[in-house]
Order: sequence, then C-alpha cells, then structure tokens
Amino acid sequence: MGLGYYGKSLMHADELIEYIKIPKWDRIFRIKDALMAGASVKRICESTLIDRWFIYQIQEICDCERAISKYNLQTLPDDLLTEAKMLGFSDEQIVRIMMEEDANALYERRKRWA
Repeated sequence: MGLGYYGKSLMHADELIEYIKIPKWDRIFRIKDALMAGASVKRICESTLIDRWFIYQIQEICDCERAISKYNLQTLPDDLLTEAKMLGFSDEQIVRIMMEEDANALYERRKRWA
C-alpha cells in the first residue's frame, strides 16, 4: 500500500496533530506524516478518535519505509523486500524510498526468486 510522498513533511508533529483532528480527504496521509515525525500512536488516537489498531497498521508501514530507506538496490535484504511487498509497497515505491531510479531492476530481482 505505501502511503506516498517519500520526502519530509513541511509540517511539524504538533501541527500535524492539530491538522488530523478534523477529518479531511488527506487525513490518512497526514497521520502517516505525524508518525514519521515522531508522534506517538497514543497521541494520534486521542486526537482523531481512530481505533489504535488502525494507527498501528500505519505505524507498521512507516517502520518498513524507514528500514527500506537505509539501503540501496544492492544491499536491500530479501526479507525486508518480502515484508515491504506483503505490506503492499510497489516496486516503484520501494526504489523511490531508496532514492533509486530503476524499478525494473527490483522487479527482475524478485522474478529470480521464483
């Protein structure tokens, strides 16, 4: 699934918390930004009244994104790639997170697994 935009949010955690209090079309993306900026699951749940289970699912995606960002195409561990694919990240999203350009290389790597 990934939640798009693989840069830093222009808003700080406190601003994001205020923003997500009101339901809007982009709320899920700002929740992801808040988690990436260090806001706690508890604080987000209290601010949005969204069930903790859903926020933990988004946190899992954020954790995976952070882990991917530490690697490049040559060093990305197979188990992390598998986890990212199970979470719904596309090849294009994974290479963008790593600041790479060739999603086809990642696809070819996965093709060799079969």
